[in-house]
Amino acid sequence: MQQNIFTIVQRPFLRLKDLLWNITARDFICIIILFTVSLLLRIPNIDFPRVTIFDEVIYANYAIHMIEHIPFMDIHPPLARMLFVEAAKMEPFTSHGIQMGINEPFDDFPFIDVRFFVSLFGILFPLIIYAIGRALDYTPRVALLLGLFIATDNAFIIYSRAILPDMFLVVFNFLAVLFAFLAVRSKGLQSHLYVWCSGIFVGLAISTKWTALALFPILALLYLLYRKLGAIIVFSAIACILYVLIFATYLMAYFPNGGPSDNFHAAAGEYWVAKVEFPKIDSMKSALFFLPSLHRSILDANSSPYVTAQALSADGAVSWPVARTQMIFWLKNLPSRQVTLSGNNMLWVTAFFVFLFDLVWIAVRLRSTKTLMVKKDELILLAGYAANYLPFLLIHRPMYLYHYFTALIFLILLLPKVTPRIADCLAKVTNDMLFAKVFIVFAAFLIFINFILILPSTYGF
Repeated sequence: MQQNIFTIVQRPFLRLKDLLWNITARDFICIIILFTVSLLLRIPNIDFPRVTIFDEVIYANYAIHMIEHIPFMDIHPPLARMLFVEAAKMEPFTSHGIQMGINEPFDDFPFIDVRFFVSLFGILFPLIIYAIGRALDYTPRVALLLGLFIATDNAFIIYSRAILPDMFLVVFNFLAVLFAFLAVRSKGLQSHLYVWCSGIFVGLAISTKWTALALFPILALLYLLYRKLGAIIVFSAIACILYVLIFATYLMAYFPNGGPSDNFHAAAGEYWVAKVEFPKIDSMKSALFFLPSLHRSILDANSSPYVTAQALSADGAVSWPVARTQMIFWLKNLPSRQVTLSGNNMLWVTAFFVFLFDLVWIAVRLRSTKTLMVKKDELILLAGYAANYLPFLLIHRPMYLYHYFTALIFLILLLPKVTPRIADCLAKVTNDMLFAKVFIVFAAFLIFINFILILPSTYGF
């Protein structure tokens, strides 16, 4: 009897490989290439610069406050901060606060350990994109190309080498997407397992940043298209329960004694933030009772004009698809060196052009055939882009390039579905299919050339 139960429980995990893809020698080679490229672009010289870049100083201070059990307010959920703290605990340190500002020394705060921990997520992420590509039935070569686009994108490299939460967010987001695609392609116990996994990773994502809430309608639409209505309820319930448990654990583990919120940074500058009092958290019940009040304060902070006024100026969301926005993360005047956040212009512009082309192609086909010529997976990718980009056009406060990461990745996953249509159009216009194929290859070549050209500002050479 015990053997039968063990076999039933074990079977979904043994079948995971087959449901993702049938591992071949080519897959193995592609995975090794992708892992090696990601590793070499993220780990070497990770201690440079040895001062804070962008918001690293804030997250370092969050970690110090949490270790010392000093309550504070933040405008985001706590999971990223919890991960930073646990990574920092691997090495003892005595810092009691870092001067607020970019380009400030870390003292003895173990920033290298924490940056290294973030880089592990950065290395994993291109492999997740490869897995999604294979789950979408792309060939190993095409899935490898998608992974390389992510591995070599300059913005993703910078965020994989800094104490910032957004690499956690995209990893959790697209693990949820991966397991959702697996769920609709399987049956029985395997399908239920993958639905649960998608719910878990959605929960982890929204526990990192609330922008992950855009995943709910996308995964719900995916399950709806494949007639898995029960999966919508299951993954939503799991995500919500996990979110509450993570928040409650955060309060119990790091602020058990409660106390007034410390106003150590600009987001806590308004008088009412300093008056937020954390109660003594000695049980799950007391943590749960405090959550509604805490969330009201977080919502107030997110909408506060004071917090908005303290934010660094940035180009609006309209500039993201064409990669027209840049931000200096670190600057050294003598000799002149800097780390500048910018995406791979060629890749971002190409992806947005492919999106526009696809919309036109769909509209033309719809008009001529009276049929929506879009398969389910393509519809999900298009909806994923819209849900993760369009809402930012309605927000009238500084927004930053990392807010576009999730939307961009949906476009990159869309490339193999639309590129053949572009090649066909070029072939019809030029009456030369060879020219069309060479043009597509040359565009991919230019993307990697552009990556090399902006490497100095990626690493601060």
